[in-house]
Amino acid sequence: RSGAETSRSLAQTLRERATRLLVWVDEAHHLGEDTLHELRLLAEADLNGPPLFSVVLCALPCLRERLLAPQLFPLWRRLATRVTLTGLVREEAAPFLTHVVGKEGAARFGAEALSALFEMARGVPALVHTFAVECVRACPPGSITAEGVAEALDGLDSR
Repeated sequence: RSGAETSRSLAQTLRERATRLLVWVDEAHHLGEDTLHELRLLAEADLNGPPLFSVVLCALPCLRERLLAPQLFPLWRRLATRVTLTGLVREEAAPFLTHVVGKEGAARFGAEALSALFEMARGVPALVHTFAVECVRACPPGSITAEGVAEALDGLDSR
């Protein structure tokens, strides 16, 4: 089959489904331009009816820059909902810490330790999470100091 025939067949199959499909693409910044163009063509296969499926693209910020380029802009303008997750701001660090290591674990971090953890993780939620769990695991019971954070994370680098 040609690409157009395959697209038509796939669109027909999707149209006949009783449920609506969600295409979730993680690490979408790794997709090639051809794949992104095909995704747009499939999404537009039936302009007279409801969309055949929804698409969620999870990617690093570099995908936004690629989609804004002239050759991919037709896909960008069809993305109805855009959510951008950014790093934490310092005021969010303490509540986030409570979320990832619990009240007892978060209470072990003094203000300086929390600042050190936040700065070392650069506000990236996944790193704050990983680093906090490592500090709770590696530091002796009781309060965790800024020095304790540095030592625990130095140990993390050497593994």
